Amino acid sequence: MKKILRIMSSPRAEYSNSKKLGKKLTEQLLAMHPGSVIVERDLVATPPPYLQHQHIVSFFKDPADRTVADMDVLAYSDGVVQEVFEADIIIIEAPMYNYGIDARLKSWADQLLRIGVTFGYNAEGKRIGLVQGKEAYIAMSSGGVYSQGETPGLDFVAPYLRSILDFIGISNSRVVRVEGVLFASLSEEEIAIFAKLNN
Repeated sequence: MKKILRIMSSPRAEYSNSKKLGKKLTEQLLAMHPGSVIVERDLVATPPPYLQHQHIVSFFKDPADRTVADMDVLAYSDGVVQEVFEADIIIIEAPMYNYGIDARLKSWADQLLRIGVTFGYNAEGKRIGLVQGKEAYIAMSSGGVYSQGETPGLDFVAPYLRSILDFIGISNSRVVRVEGVLFASLSEEEIAIFAKLNN
């Protein structure tokens, strides 16, 4: 049994190809790990706060010195961090917008990356990811094709998310793509073709 964390970032609701892809990946993982628990965080329904001055001040404070106001400011971030630490598998649904990720997904990442919590540095100054033993899937959708040809250099979705995951210690990540589907809303059957984990 696994705990699967599903992060949804598309504002397109039922028309979202990344959401459909994430759903299919979840179904396959459930088949592979019967009885697993699914935790969903919908970044559109409950948007992460943008980083403010007080977030940064509170992040860097010694926990023993944090005030009630600091704890209130950190509540969303603490929830995000706890979900990631408790998960065995993480699915990040990431549509491409203007070559990058949705602003809400970027804000989620900003709330997740915390020195001394999800990453740190050793005595030699080398960065150490503190989130270990996880696997992750990036369910990416894009109107154009960015996995081959002359366009991979314009993909700032998959490289960014894989770098963020690696930064906190999750080096076992895989990108699963639905691409070349500008303005198309694919059917469940079409999405299933892209989502096969055994290919």
